[in-house]
Amino acid sequence: MPELTIQSILVEDLVPGERELDRDVIDRLKASIACGRWETPRVIHIDGLYYVADGNHRIMAAIELGKQSVDCRVQEFKPKKNVESFDRDDCMQAVESGHRGFKGLEIVSGKDRSASDIEDDSLI
Repeated sequence: MPELTIQSILVEDLVPGERELDRDVIDRLKASIACGRWETPRVIHIDGLYYVADGNHRIMAAIELGKQSVDCRVQEFKPKKNVESFDRDDCMQAVESGHRGFKGLEIVSGKDRSASDIEDDSLI
């Protein structure tokens, strides 16, 4: 994996890698963040935007706590020749859908999600 740098990223420049987030997870993470315990999210820098590859729930929790920027581990996007770019495509689709800055995401309770959709807490 390429070397990652830590940068403070404005929320408005963050693009979520998920379209649906779990309310219960966000609330648990808000308590952890308030205590100063959280893992720095990982983002991919794509065309001036920061696509969230790991940490969507953490970022939403930080936003709900009033954060205007979030420290993130930043990986530069490096397209590979003759390979589709799912990260770039997903990032641009999220922007076109109005989700830049984590706007318009669906927040559901865990009971509203199927068991296969619920993430392992260690990956959140």
